[in-house]
Amino acid sequence: MKFLCALLLIFPATLAVLSTVRADDLPAATEPFATTRPHAPHVAVPPPGFHKITVDSYSAFCQPVDDDWVHDALAAIAPTTRPTTMPADMTADIEKHREQLVQMMMQDLALTDRKDLDTAIDRILSNLAKIQNASVAVYYMPVTRTKLAELMRGGWSDPRFRYIRYANDVVFDPTVTFSLDQQTDDLVDWLEIRDEDSPEVRRNELIKKITDFQSADVAWFSMVSQSGTRNVLAEFMTNHVIDPLKLPDSLTWFGRGVTGVYAIKYATFLSGSSRAAQISALIRPDPRNPLRPESLDLVNPLDPAQMRPQLVQVYEEAAVHRGVDIVNVWVQRGGDGVLAKTLPSLRSHPPTSAAELIKTIRDATGIDLTPDMQPDYQPPSP
Repeated sequence: MKFLCALLLIFPATLAVLSTVRADDLPAATEPFATTRPHAPHVAVPPPGFHKITVDSYSAFCQPVDDDWVHDALAAIAPTTRPTTMPADMTADIEKHREQLVQMMMQDLALTDRKDLDTAIDRILSNLAKIQNASVAVYYMPVTRTKLAELMRGGWSDPRFRYIRYANDVVFDPTVTFSLDQQTDDLVDWLEIRDEDSPEVRRNELIKKITDFQSADVAWFSMVSQSGTRNVLAEFMTNHVIDPLKLPDSLTWFGRGVTGVYAIKYATFLSGSSRAAQISALIRPDPRNPLRPESLDLVNPLDPAQMRPQLVQVYEEAAVHRGVDIVNVWVQRGGDGVLAKTLPSLRSHPPTSAAELIKTIRDATGIDLTPDMQPDYQPPSP
């Protein structure tokens, strides 16, 4: 069964692995660090007195006294409705609309050679295949806290559980390290039951846990299929469209805004998702950032090189959110073709200041972004 839980994703690379390094896992002094041992996935083992029950694709570790209600719960799980943005759906959409996507991107980005673009699309398809085939064995384990502590005190262990000896208690960590390139550790998912609960209450709680897990699992696979596709397309634009312009740091917001808006256009073309909703989510600032994006003056932008180091990230993050908003406004006013109209001038005479960028855009598209780049600018009502 595929899974969600909490996990760290760096798409399309392998997920970060959180592990405890033991002395015998370290390479010998004469051994190069490149020759690391392959990951040996953890295989879950039922605690003493427990056994495995499997119904269809669902499994549980339980005590014999709980067999009946656990079996009933596993048998009662209904399939989760899947959105049309799962890995297999995205793969089919790319294969069906690949030529349209290529032509759209070449036109928008004023490209003449499709070789690198085809390579990027092949990479997306490869990543989607890995996501589709990703899986983890999940074992639901209903047990009281007291019994679980007794089991761990007696020697049973699992990487997701930690026994607190002085309190005779247990801490459960649902976080799972996940990789698209290697088998993931088995997951033992604890359902804490209470002595006073009836079998019917326990059955319903197990059904809810599995159903919630399954829904989250489907949502994650849908989300990572869409965001992963978008990220690869954004990376392609960064490498082949934005970076060659060699924009100064004070105009980084423009390049990030372009990649954000247009990557969403292409990804939602494939998935059928709402372009406006995804752009709105990308514009939404991080509430932890004390600097409001709309307060920035991008007509006279600050130079990150002149800032205190601790303020650079705060400013750049706010500027990127503002940049997506400004580029989106530009596209809404002039249509998706505004970038293709502007890129020839940007390539022949890359702007070195906000004033030059404003002039280039105005000359190419007839749109003056000066008011939108001023602090706290509010566009007129339609």
